[in-house]
Amino acid sequence: MGAERRSATSTKRTKAGWPAHWLRLPPIPTTPQGWRPSPARPGWASSETAINSPSWCATSARMDRVSSLWQSTDAARGQEYDARWAPLLEAGQNIHGEADLVESLLAGTGGRTVLDAGCGTGRVSIELARRGYAVTGVDADPEMLSAARAKAPDLAWINGDLADEAAGVEAGCVDLVLLAGNVMIFLDPGTEGRVLNNLAAHLAPGGLLVAGFALQPDRLPLDSYDELAAAAGLSPVARWATWDRQPFTGGEYAVSVHRR
Repeated sequence: MGAERRSATSTKRTKAGWPAHWLRLPPIPTTPQGWRPSPARPGWASSETAINSPSWCATSARMDRVSSLWQSTDAARGQEYDARWAPLLEAGQNIHGEADLVESLLAGTGGRTVLDAGCGTGRVSIELARRGYAVTGVDADPEMLSAARAKAPDLAWINGDLADEAAGVEAGCVDLVLLAGNVMIFLDPGTEGRVLNNLAAHLAPGGLLVAGFALQPDRLPLDSYDELAAAAGLSPVARWATWDRQPFTGGEYAVSVHRR
């Protein structure tokens, strides 16, 4: 991944209320291949422990109402969805930009617990567990979740609707909630605020919510997302155009960080 290009001392404040002093982050970990395994932090679970131990705060709840806009699409699912990553990996490309950013953010806060909301086939969850984080994945699509379970059966996977109040994870115990893979624009229209409220409730005080999604004319506008996040009690921290923290100056994609 490239070096950090945004100034950590930018003084510009946007109309959405983004802070003049941006979050200071350690460099994103990288090797010539684009990622590296991370040693377990002192007092944290090792990768093996994270994968083979019961989840940190997941309950046994299963949510059966799993409607979402994603469910109505004909997008690739399960192993077919997973197959798209293999050529990129074989070509030496980094397919773990989301995990790199999460690791960098949590290195700055000391957190170790992650809720991967809309985890799909578990690509990000499994990589974060490998790096030593305690992760629970939630997804509404049983076929995607089946592929995740097949790859990492000892991780905590919850089949559930993010708009459901009973999210299967205890409130107030998560250091970071991740919404990658365009989750926010695949929710049923009108449920976005409820989803953010539910996820914000799972965050520990000072916990971070990180969401990346495409900006399209017929989907959730960025200004509306910021308003819904504020209504959920979340404060803006940083925004980038990519998972490797390229500056956001408009465009077709945004990665946003908010804090409870």
